[in-house]
Amino acid sequence: MVNECWATCGWVLILGGLIVIQGCANYDLFDRQTYPTPTIQMINEGSTDDQIKKSALRSIPETHNLPGRLHVHPTNPAYFQDTSTGKAVFLHGYDHFRSRQEFDNNGIPPLDFNAFLGQLKHFNHNFLRLWAWEHFWRKVGANKVRAEGQESVVLPPHVYQRTGPGTAIDGQPKFDLYAFDQAYFDRLRQRVLAAGESGIWVSVMLFQGWSIHGSETHANSQWEGHPLNTRNNINGIDGDYDHDGKGLEVHTRVNPKVNTISYLSVNSEDTLLAR
Repeated sequence: MVNECWATCGWVLILGGLIVIQGCANYDLFDRQTYPTPTIQMINEGSTDDQIKKSALRSIPETHNLPGRLHVHPTNPAYFQDTSTGKAVFLHGYDHFRSRQEFDNNGIPPLDFNAFLGQLKHFNHNFLRLWAWEHFWRKVGANKVRAEGQESVVLPPHVYQRTGPGTAIDGQPKFDLYAFDQAYFDRLRQRVLAAGESGIWVSVMLFQGWSIHGSETHANSQWEGHPLNTRNNINGIDGDYDHDGKGLEVHTRVNPKVNTISYLSVNSEDTLLAR
């Protein structure tokens, strides 16, 4: 089972976004701003300080003649090719786990997405992965932000509308897996376009393993708060195909109903790599 989990997470990371091989060394610069709560979190939370933020925002260019899409370079497959210029492209950058969806983070302010883009440009990066969270609720282990067993909520908009009838595990209306929330896709489109205007290519994650399989004491609570958990949707769809309480099968093709939902979602997110 351990090997299966590692294999699942490995494929999720491959399919969900391109591998970032440069830029992580500068990631700690996001931890400089003073927050009303402790600055160090489990996943390197932070933001730019005032000086870097002002410089970064000034560095965002107003681009109107955007380059084309990326293809694999015809003579060197280790690189991409900008289809509008024919030039080879080496992608380098980093992601942020709140670049698309926000958390209820105990008073920590939302991510300043424009400042985030500005800092990417400040360090001459050209790539951003928009992180995806599938779950909407989980319990956390003790950390610098939350107490042991406290709830953590991914804030709306979500992919699916919460129409009910009935309530999900968090007491809010259940999801209708056939009704997409347009606000989610509007935000996605806006952020892809904003990145493109800054000269940054974007990879859009469709799913990722930490939303179904976590770690430590509350490892499976993400699945409890997942829309494809039968307790949380009105469509009678249960992603836990083998009924072991983990839901790992949502990232496989064993359940035709889940495959149908995944197909609809992919075709709604029609810009997977854009600039």
